[in-house]
Amino acid sequence: MLNKVESCQIRFIASCTSTNLYRGMEETTPPVKKTAENEKNTLNAWLMRDDPMIIATHQQVDADAAFSAALLRVMKPNAAIIFVRADSTISQPEVIAVDLMNGTSAVKGFGVGSSFGLIVSTLKQSDPSFYKVLKPWAKQLNLTDQAKRCNDAVVLADMVSAWRSTGLDDETIVCRAEELLFGKLT
Repeated sequence: MLNKVESCQIRFIASCTSTNLYRGMEETTPPVKKTAENEKNTLNAWLMRDDPMIIATHQQVDADAAFSAALLRVMKPNAAIIFVRADSTISQPEVIAVDLMNGTSAVKGFGVGSSFGLIVSTLKQSDPSFYKVLKPWAKQLNLTDQAKRCNDAVVLADMVSAWRSTGLDDETIVCRAEELLFGKLT
């Protein structure tokens, strides 16, 4: 049962014209089993859109959620970012649901290990220089998102944990991740 706050319209973190996103986007048809190819197609279809776009990720962001949303925001600066419950089902074509499992708009990065890794892999053809720069970060998040050991000196997951422990909210953490990405890509 949804509580009163959840049943209300989800407030946009960033402005997005003429698009409303409501809680309760559950599918009426049985869900299709997600595959790496389905996710790649979902992401590419979203990246090709020009209309108002929305990036959704889960509340209490982890490194994959934060850096995935931030990278998509770098790629599509006019896209709004919203934070939803992790069990939300999102199936709207104008929404990409990163690091989420439910709905046709959700991409978890099954084929590579993280949503961030999936997004970076799409850059291989379209922007090889960005792909080359971000590939080590993607490799790191592919490991840490699967709870595998990572021997890098600075671990992105630890940075997100440190930001969270200082009291930063989801929006600020994603903004910090976006700043790091801008610095890495310039």
